[in-house]
Amino acid sequence: LLLGGLYAYVRGREVATAILLFLAFMVRPDNIVFLAVFAVLLVAFRQRAWGALAGFAASFVAYFAISHWAHHPGWWPHLWFSSIEQHYNMDGFEPPFSIVAYLRAFATSLLRAVSLNSWVGVSVLALAGWFAAARAGFRLDRRAGILFAALVLGALAKFTVFPIHDTRIYFPHLIPPFLLLTTPFMALWAAAARGKRPAALHAISGDKS
Repeated sequence: LLLGGLYAYVRGREVATAILLFLAFMVRPDNIVFLAVFAVLLVAFRQRAWGALAGFAASFVAYFAISHWAHHPGWWPHLWFSSIEQHYNMDGFEPPFSIVAYLRAFATSLLRAVSLNSWVGVSVLALAGWFAAARAGFRLDRRAGILFAALVLGALAKFTVFPIHDTRIYFPHLIPPFLLLTTPFMALWAAAARGKRPAALHAISGDKS
């Protein structure tokens, strides 16, 4: 659903974008972090994409409704349970917020993400591909560039808000950047092929003479 929503955004299908991004949030509510980053970038760069903004707005409202009606324990108790110390009973569990405990959980999860998981390395590889294509003069267009930045920053924001090291949490952010890079890399490949072709023909004609 998320991949379909992003494809619809790139193609300019606003209605489909709004519907699919909202459904992607309903399947995985943590997508609200990416949608928030995406919306901020769209507004900051004044990119017309009302479908993505509508999808975020609907998801934002639904997020608070779901949190209220599902009796979610809250961000800090959930983070404490997931990354600091597990408790068998969450009823009435309200540990006081501690910046030291958060930073310790952040550092531990970051170390595990780098040493035990692949999503950090894959993200760096995507950034390296984007940088290489841009240096060669084959940049993403404005619409795709904003999406690429939102995907990378969204993964970082998701980890910052809720530091968990598992790759499965960030997997939806790993595939789209490489799909976006296929266009500039195909153009780069075609340009390189055109550049080498005359040299190859010249070598053949020289052999015949």
